[in-house]
Amino acid sequence: MSREEVFEEVRKIFRDNFDDEELVIVDETNSKDIEDWDSIEHINLVIAMEKRFGL
Repeated sequence: MSREEVFEEVRKIFRDNFDDEELVIVDETNSKDIEDWDSIEHINLVIAMEKRFGL
């Protein structure tokens, strides 16, 4: 996968986890940029990425 393909998959994971199809994710996005991003959501993101990328 190219970097852009990986990043697009990451965007999909964020949009799914936060249930927001309009969510804009860029390289500089961090937890302060997304209101609902708390410690539990952080764990959910990690788990979703591990599953998607087979880690």
